[in-house]
Amino acid sequence: MPLGSIPSTRRLGIANLASKNASSFATTVLRLQSNIPIYQQQLIHSTALAAGPAKAAAEWCGVQDNEHNNIYTVREISAHDTTFARRNISNTIGGNFLSHRANNNNQIYYVDNEPEAGSLISTGDSCGGNCKNPRDWSIDPYLSGCFPDPNNQFWEILGVGFDGNCFDVNDDNYQRIRSAALAYVYLRMKREAESLGRGHIVLPPSAIDAPLGSISAYWQDFYDRVHRDGVTIGGYHEDPIAPANLKAIHIHSYSNNPDGPNPPPTPLDSVAMTATWIRKGADWYRGRYTNGNPIPANILGSPDINGKT
Repeated sequence: MPLGSIPSTRRLGIANLASKNASSFATTVLRLQSNIPIYQQQLIHSTALAAGPAKAAAEWCGVQDNEHNNIYTVREISAHDTTFARRNISNTIGGNFLSHRANNNNQIYYVDNEPEAGSLISTGDSCGGNCKNPRDWSIDPYLSGCFPDPNNQFWEILGVGFDGNCFDVNDDNYQRIRSAALAYVYLRMKREAESLGRGHIVLPPSAIDAPLGSISAYWQDFYDRVHRDGVTIGGYHEDPIAPANLKAIHIHSYSNNPDGPNPPPTPLDSVAMTATWIRKGADWYRGRYTNGNPIPANILGSPDINGKT
């Protein structure tokens, strides 16, 4: 089914590209068509070449290039800092989601990259350096008032998570956004952006594991709130939406490590495993939310060979 302005015959794209001009790189170096999708990129592309979250996530720093309104880019928005993002709903210097959605048409956004992973706070440079860890536990001011008790309404502590790549970190605990808070942020950002009449689409977060709620209570709670219960936090409420209004289920799928066990998995083994996990997640979603009927939405997936693509 259609996914925004991305042609149905050209769904295969590139993701997590460090180039400051992703579309130009795709067409001139990879020789791909001009309207192939560029997945998981910044809200507004920057000319800065940084190895931190600016590489492919929600952070914005530097001077924007001419791709800031490219309709074939799937852009991350986030209400908080993570290993993969910087908050950019309203207070990002130079550009933010509120201004981007108001000044452009037919944009595709998604809310957070692998939010179920915990992150550590960094004391390093958050813009232009190599640090991927969150700067702090602040919530974007556009939404912070919805969570008057953030430690119990927005954040939850984990025992494990991603270390990022900063040597100087506060490692007292890993924190992540609660599934209920994530559902609220997603439903509200979707409702607001898509009601502007500018052709925007706001996709759900990208999950680490393709099986979703079949193995994860986090994602089952998230999608139950999105499709069944809605969510009320801090006196603010968002209604649930139908599966057809989701537009796409957003997943990652990590294959076996080619440098792992001996003998290593063959390419066919990796493809079979990836297909099995995606099918497991799709079957769980169909059984829980569509009564076993075909899913009335796309599945947006970015496969990865253990970080080696």
